[in-house]
Amino acid sequence: MEELNLVKDNLLSALDRLGEALQYLEKLRLLVDTKASILMDNDELERLLRDSSIQRFEFCSDLFWKYLKKYEEEVLELYLEAISPRTVILAACKARIVSETDSEILLDLIKSRNYTSHIYKEEVADRISAKIPDYYKTMIKYTEKLG
Repeated sequence: MEELNLVKDNLLSALDRLGEALQYLEKLRLLVDTKASILMDNDELERLLRDSSIQRFEFCSDLFWKYLKKYEEEVLELYLEAISPRTVILAACKARIVSETDSEILLDLIKSRNYTSHIYKEEVADRISAKIPDYYKTMIKYTEKLG
């Protein structure tokens, strides 16, 4: 259980950082004129914050599914034959610790995470960035729920 708590603490710390990035990105989008525009234009600053959010999302998604896996092993005493993010999420849904609706969000999260690792295109980055707040809320929800 000590290892589970350590994994959870790391995840919560990473989620805090992702939350900060999302807040800054939202603040920037709400501002028309910023002091930061002295250093770079608002579009460039927004891309910088978007890309930072995506990197933090990548880290959080990896920590999240590994935390979920550790929880399944230590608390539910489930041992999966094939260990992948997808199988961990499906097992959590089957064990009813994650709702069916949220499991769809989490499976989409994994798909988005895979895109960020292998493809870099502006339109993909924009599309994934728009989904990160929902992914973030879902990861926070289950990290707190599983305690």
